[in-house]
Amino acid sequence: MPLTRCNKRQVLKPRLIWLLHLIQLVCLVLVLVLVLVLVLVLVLVCHD
Repeated sequence: MPLTRCNKRQVLKPRLIWLLHLIQLVCLVLVLVLVLVLVLVLVLVCHD
């Protein structure tokens, strides 16, 4: 990726960027787990 002003700013605050990425990953994982649980519950209820 070419170096731009935005990239230079990001280099100055790597911790904040890492925190944002971690929060995004955690949110995605939580959403995926919730969806899987809901699907499993629906399947179990339908089969019963």
